[in-house]
Amino acid sequence: MMQKASISGLATVAASSSGLAPTMRSRMSCLRSNHVKTAPCTAYTRTKLAPASIRSSVTRRTFVSESTTQQAKKHHKHHKPQHHPPPTGPLNRVERAKLLSDAPNWLARMKLRLKLLLMRQIRPWRVDDFIAVFSWAFLANVMFVLLGTTTFVSLVLAALNSLQFQGFVAAKISDYLTASTGVKVKFDSAIVPNWKDGKITLQNVVMTKRAVDPTTGEPIRDQNVHVGEDHSGHGHEHDTHDLTEEEIDTNFTMFDLTIDEIHVTLSAKRWLDGKGLIQDASIKGIRGVVDRTHVWWDPDEEYIPAEHRRKHVPGDFELDSFELNDMLVTVLQPDGFRPYNVSIFSAQLPGLRKQWLFYDMLCADSMVGMFDGCLFSCYTAQRETTDSQTDSKWKRTTRFKIDDVKIDHLNAGVEGPFGWIYSGTVDVTCDVKIPKEPDEDVLLRLVNDIVDKIDEVVDFAPLPLVFGTGTIGGKEYVYYPNREAQARYQTRLEEEEVLRQLEKERMALEASLQQHRPHGQVLPNQQQQQQQQQPHEHRPTASSEAESLHSHSINEVRPPEHTMLTPEQEHLRHLQHHQHQHHQHMFHQHQEKLHQLQQQRLHAMKKGKKPALVMDFEFRFNDTKATVPLRTDSMSTWSNAMIRPIVAFINSNRTSIPIRFRVEMDLGEFDGSWTQYDSNLMYTMSDEMGRAWTALVQDERDRNRKLKRVGLWGLQSVTRNIVSVYDYARGRQGFWDYLGGQPI
Repeated sequence: MMQKASISGLATVAASSSGLAPTMRSRMSCLRSNHVKTAPCTAYTRTKLAPASIRSSVTRRTFVSESTTQQAKKHHKHHKPQHHPPPTGPLNRVERAKLLSDAPNWLARMKLRLKLLLMRQIRPWRVDDFIAVFSWAFLANVMFVLLGTTTFVSLVLAALNSLQFQGFVAAKISDYLTASTGVKVKFDSAIVPNWKDGKITLQNVVMTKRAVDPTTGEPIRDQNVHVGEDHSGHGHEHDTHDLTEEEIDTNFTMFDLTIDEIHVTLSAKRWLDGKGLIQDASIKGIRGVVDRTHVWWDPDEEYIPAEHRRKHVPGDFELDSFELNDMLVTVLQPDGFRPYNVSIFSAQLPGLRKQWLFYDMLCADSMVGMFDGCLFSCYTAQRETTDSQTDSKWKRTTRFKIDDVKIDHLNAGVEGPFGWIYSGTVDVTCDVKIPKEPDEDVLLRLVNDIVDKIDEVVDFAPLPLVFGTGTIGGKEYVYYPNREAQARYQTRLEEEEVLRQLEKERMALEASLQQHRPHGQVLPNQQQQQQQQQPHEHRPTASSEAESLHSHSINEVRPPEHTMLTPEQEHLRHLQHHQHQHHQHMFHQHQEKLHQLQQQRLHAMKKGKKPALVMDFEFRFNDTKATVPLRTDSMSTWSNAMIRPIVAFINSNRTSIPIRFRVEMDLGEFDGSWTQYDSNLMYTMSDEMGRAWTALVQDERDRNRKLKRVGLWGLQSVTRNIVSVYDYARGRQGFWDYLGGQPI
């Protein structure tokens, strides 16, 4: 209170003097302010000297002002100035601009912009905000890995290569591929990303598969198992660690391959679906040797193709596209067969699956190469019309053609007449009609695999899936799983009813004829009827039953020979004619109904039939030469004598024998097949070719024409030789004429 009174008195004195009034007012405003600064007031520093009467009061005032300043400093120290908090909630454009302009530096502005971008408002960070940011970042990286797997792996490889880890990465990938495929894979150089094409490039890849020493685990490289030498494949001996042939497994195809470049694109999405990590692949520059000299077959063991097919394993590669350029390998076959080269200049496949390897090679879009010096090509055949609806059953048609293939590739090791051919070439043309495959659901395949595994483990008889029957209260009830099964069962019942009706009519007709025939007379169809009453292996169908019944009626009404008929025979003939007319009427009705049932059955069979691969082959044997042994146990004496002039005619003339046949293969035969043997294609081709040869020989007109031609040629040759011998005996021709020249 005393200080306030003194200050008021000083203010009154200062206000009374006219020259110091403004200065005193400014000083009072500084002292009365709540926010007192530490620096002295400018109005006080600018004060001029006052008269002596006032100086005493001024000195006292200065002491008071200094004490007041110290109190203000203490007040400012304990009570900091209060700043207004920033606005919360959604901000408009003006408020955003004001906040950004008030930010002291770029870091503060960046924080403000980040908050405005993520939260759309200015407020402190919370745990939910951090979780949301982490979730979005994690999902973004996952989507990047799934959709851009090749780019992601390229970035990782580029980072590792910059840190000088390319050798370590190549070694780890080599070990992984070796352990997963069973083939030793080695990379001589680093794996580099190809940013221009968006692929990953593997350079100088070496792939090796040899016999492995069971003690050391290393491939054996001695003169007996070395790839590249022509062995006969008999009596292999190994001196490595005193191992015998039984201890070292060499019954497989060995190879040493060097690949210049491999370009691949990756897809993590396909890997999660169980289709492998590689999506597309392109291989360029393959050189090496494929050695099969150690492969042997046990003659006592029956070869079953289904047992040699591989089983599907989740993770097998299924490429969307495959391209191969510049391949040249040397193939060594067992049993001393000559080595030959196989080269592929260019090949493009719409897909390559490990489970369907051989089938996908047959369905190649284009392939050009050479097989033992014979040029071959595989391309998509063009249609005569551009309308896609003309042949909607087939996806496309691929044509394979190769000319001048040596005959020893087909009959090497074959016994019999086909093995007698020692020289000649074969032109092969094949049109492969590829059916439209239904898209197989991966989930359905997995469920089927699980069900198969359960059936193998659990020992019980599975319930029938088609339909079941039961009797309730003396009535029979049939339970159908769907309408298709019901329609199929009803069709079969109707067909069996028609068969029973035809059988009853035939038996009634035969009984009537049996009653009216004379004593001791045998009906024309009695022998055939006795043969039909014998048990057959297969049940006759409706069409065969109708045809047999029709043939019975024709035989029964056949007129007898031109002899005098007795009254009983005349009555029997009249009865047969009457029964024949009645039977013809019933036969046409049943035949029409059978035809309708057969069409319905055929339609149902086509509807439920699986798609099949159809191949139309044409083999043309050119300029074949053969040798016939003196005696063969497989042929009779007459056949052995007749085949010699035919073989002599073929050897003396340039012949061309065309053989055409068709092969239909179920697609299930190619599931797990890698060669033409385990797919059963080779055996089917052999059977169809045998039927084609039989049909060619059984052609009566063509056979007679060929026999006449061969006989005429043989007669001319014999006559010419007889005339020559006669001329030599008479002396008309001498030694020089025999040599075809003239004496010197």
